[in-house]
Amino acid sequence: MTKIDDDTSKRIAAIRIILTVLVVFIHNNNFGEHFFTDVDNPFEIDIFSRCVRLFLSHILSSAAVPLFFLISGYLTFSKDYSYKTLLKKKLIGLVIPYLLWNTLIAMFYFIVQVIPSLSIFVVERWNNMKNFGVLDWLQVYIVPIC
Repeated sequence: MTKIDDDTSKRIAAIRIILTVLVVFIHNNNFGEHFFTDVDNPFEIDIFSRCVRLFLSHILSSAAVPLFFLISGYLTFSKDYSYKTLLKKKLIGLVIPYLLWNTLIAMFYFIVQVIPSLSIFVVERWNNMKNFGVLDWLQVYIVPIC
């Protein structure tokens, strides 16, 4: 196994902090389609500030997620794992938590649907989980519930 030196580790950590902030900018974008229109908005700001927000939330931050994947790939393949070991680690670290979390959230929705006073809060497409068929249960693991 190849060890990454401290300097590279610190640089990657700094880049990850910056990328995390950029991902927050992506999720905090509330422009909508009214970028250049004159709407009654209590948060109305001048055109320069709008352009800065557009640059941060759309242009610069669009590189954050691909760079996270790039860093992940670099760190994954900088180690001397066999392909079988790599698949086993990914299965344990990604697939099992994904299946477990989806099962837990599906159980939560199912239980909420059984309680009449809570069932009004469930998204309509998940209202009849008691009557789900095989394809519907497979869709629970493919299509996000929330």
